[in-house]
Amino acid sequence: MFVRDLGRELEVRDLPPGRAVFLGAFEDGVNTYWLVIGSAEVWMVRGYDGDGGQQYGLVNSSVAGLQNVLEVWEAFAGSGGATRTTTTRTTSKA
Repeated sequence: MFVRDLGRELEVRDLPPGRAVFLGAFEDGVNTYWLVIGSAEVWMVRGYDGDGGQQYGLVNSSVAGLQNVLEVWEAFAGSGGATRTTTTRTTSKA
């Protein structure tokens, strides 16, 4: 669900809501999470860089809020309630 990318940490770009700092990537490697500097909101950029078809959306009003969502998801996925996906392999817990 959330993957660190050390090569992009602290990368800055302009998003529709303002300047933002890279937080991490979604596990698909295409979509990315960004922290908007002025508001501390977390936004997702959907789509490949440079293809002109990117979409932007508010994910959470704070990093702490995003962390809470990720913790709940990990607990749910680890309980066997969902299919787990990692960047290296896919496993199903039933």
